[in-house]
Amino acid sequence: MKSILLILMCLAMPSLAIAAIELESKESTGKNSKYNCADVTTLDTDDGLESCTTTSNKSLVNMQSALLKRHKKNKNFIILLTNMQGAWIEFRDAQCEYMGRNSPVKRDGARAMLRCEIQQTMARVEAIKAL
Repeated sequence: MKSILLILMCLAMPSLAIAAIELESKESTGKNSKYNCADVTTLDTDDGLESCTTTSNKSLVNMQSALLKRHKKNKNFIILLTNMQGAWIEFRDAQCEYMGRNSPVKRDGARAMLRCEIQQTMARVEAIKAL
Protein backbone atom coordinates (compact mmCIF):
# COMPACT_ATOMS: atom_id res chain seq x y z
CA MET A 1 0.00 0.00 0.00
CA LYS A 2 2.85 2.39 0.85
CA SER A 3 4.34 1.80 -2.60
CA ILE A 4 1.11 2.82 -4.29
CA LEU A 5 0.92 5.98 -2.19
CA LEU A 6 4.50 6.79 -3.09
CA ILE A 7 3.76 6.35 -6.76
CA LEU A 8 0.78 8.68 -6.53
CA MET A 9 2.93 11.23 -4.74
CA CYS A 10 5.50 11.02 -7.51
CA LEU A 11 2.87 11.99 -10.02
CA ALA A 12 1.69 14.96 -7.98
CA MET A 13 4.92 16.31 -6.54
CA PRO A 14 8.15 14.58 -7.59
CA SER A 15 10.44 16.40 -5.11
CA LEU A 16 8.18 15.56 -2.16
CA ALA A 17 7.94 11.98 -3.38
CA ILE A 18 11.72 11.60 -3.43
CA ALA A 19 11.89 12.73 0.20
CA ALA A 20 9.13 10.29 1.18
CA ILE A 21 10.83 7.40 -0.63
CA GLU A 22 14.13 8.23 1.04
CA LEU A 23 12.38 8.15 4.44
CA GLU A 24 10.65 4.88 3.58
CA SER A 25 13.96 3.45 2.44
CA LYS A 26 15.64 4.40 5.73
CA GLU A 27 12.77 2.91 7.74
CA SER A 28 12.84 -0.33 5.79
CA THR A 29 16.51 -1.10 6.16
CA GLY A 30 16.19 -3.49 9.04
CA LYS A 31 17.84 -6.86 9.28
CA ASN A 32 17.68 -9.04 6.21
CA SER A 33 15.20 -11.84 5.88
CA LYS A 34 16.39 -15.12 7.37
CA TYR A 35 14.53 -16.87 4.57
CA ASN A 36 15.74 -17.60 1.07
CA CYS A 37 12.84 -16.06 -0.82
CA ALA A 38 14.09 -17.47 -4.13
CA ASP A 39 13.48 -20.97 -2.73
CA VAL A 40 9.86 -21.88 -3.48
CA THR A 41 9.64 -24.10 -0.38
CA THR A 42 10.23 -21.01 1.79
CA LEU A 43 6.90 -19.73 0.55
CA ASP A 44 5.12 -22.79 1.95
CA THR A 45 5.21 -21.46 5.53
CA ASP A 46 3.33 -18.51 7.03
CA ASP A 47 6.54 -17.03 8.43
CA GLY A 48 8.31 -17.42 5.10
CA LEU A 49 5.44 -15.78 3.23
CA GLU A 50 5.31 -12.86 5.65
CA SER A 51 9.06 -12.33 5.68
CA CYS A 52 9.44 -12.63 1.91
CA THR A 53 6.50 -10.28 1.26
CA THR A 54 8.15 -7.65 3.43
CA THR A 55 11.61 -8.27 1.99
CA SER A 56 10.52 -8.18 -1.66
CA ASN A 57 8.45 -5.01 -1.17
CA LYS A 58 11.31 -3.26 0.64
CA SER A 59 13.69 -4.26 -2.13
CA LEU A 60 11.35 -2.81 -4.74
CA VAL A 61 10.98 0.48 -2.85
CA ASN A 62 14.74 0.69 -2.32
CA MET A 63 15.46 0.01 -5.99
CA GLN A 64 12.93 2.63 -7.10
CA SER A 65 14.39 5.07 -4.57
CA ALA A 66 17.88 4.56 -5.97
CA LEU A 67 16.62 5.24 -9.49
CA LEU A 68 14.79 8.38 -8.39
CA LYS A 69 17.88 9.65 -6.59
CA ARG A 70 20.03 9.02 -9.64
CA HIS A 71 17.61 10.89 -11.90
CA LYS A 72 16.12 13.39 -9.43
CA LYS A 73 16.75 16.36 -11.72
CA ASN A 74 15.00 14.71 -14.65
CA LYS A 75 11.29 15.26 -13.99
CA ASN A 76 10.32 13.44 -17.18
CA PHE A 77 12.17 10.32 -16.01
CA ILE A 78 10.44 10.50 -12.63
CA ILE A 79 7.03 10.74 -14.29
CA LEU A 80 7.84 7.87 -16.66
CA LEU A 81 9.16 5.68 -13.84
CA THR A 82 6.12 6.45 -11.73
CA ASN A 83 3.72 5.62 -14.55
CA MET A 84 5.65 2.46 -15.38
CA GLN A 85 5.64 1.27 -11.78
CA GLY A 86 1.95 2.08 -11.32
CA ALA A 87 1.05 0.09 -14.43
CA TRP A 88 3.29 -2.77 -13.36
CA ILE A 89 1.69 -2.94 -9.90
CA GLU A 90 -1.78 -3.07 -11.48
CA PHE A 91 -0.62 -5.83 -13.81
CA ARG A 92 1.01 -7.80 -10.98
CA ASP A 93 -2.05 -7.52 -8.76
CA ALA A 94 -4.41 -8.61 -11.54
CA GLN A 95 -2.19 -11.52 -12.53
CA CYS A 96 -1.76 -12.68 -8.94
CA GLU A 97 -5.47 -12.36 -8.21
CA TYR A 98 -6.12 -14.57 -11.23
CA MET A 99 -3.56 -17.08 -9.94
CA GLY A 100 -5.20 -17.09 -6.51
CA ARG A 101 -8.73 -17.48 -7.82
CA ASN A 102 -7.66 -20.34 -10.07
CA SER A 103 -5.58 -22.19 -7.52
CA PRO A 104 -6.12 -25.96 -7.80
CA VAL A 105 -6.68 -26.11 -4.04
CA LYS A 106 -9.39 -23.52 -3.31
CA ARG A 107 -8.38 -22.98 0.32
CA ASP A 108 -4.86 -22.16 -0.93
CA GLY A 109 -5.95 -19.19 -3.05
CA ALA A 110 -4.63 -16.51 -0.69
CA ARG A 111 -1.26 -18.27 -0.42
CA ALA A 112 -1.07 -18.59 -4.20
CA MET A 113 -1.70 -14.85 -4.52
CA LEU A 114 1.05 -14.01 -2.03
CA ARG A 115 3.51 -16.42 -3.65
CA CYS A 116 2.78 -14.83 -7.01
CA GLU A 117 3.23 -11.30 -5.63
CA ILE A 118 6.55 -12.21 -4.02
CA GLN A 119 7.91 -13.91 -7.13
CA GLN A 120 6.72 -11.13 -9.45
CA THR A 121 8.12 -8.43 -7.17
CA MET A 122 11.50 -10.15 -6.92
CA ALA A 123 11.61 -10.41 -10.71
CA ARG A 124 10.67 -6.74 -10.99
CA VAL A 125 13.53 -5.73 -8.68
CA GLU A 126 15.93 -7.54 -11.01
CA ALA A 127 14.39 -5.83 -14.05
CA ILE A 128 14.73 -2.39 -12.44
CA LYS A 129 18.39 -3.08 -11.68
CA ALA A 130 18.94 -3.20 -15.43
CA LEU A 131 17.54 0.32 -15.96
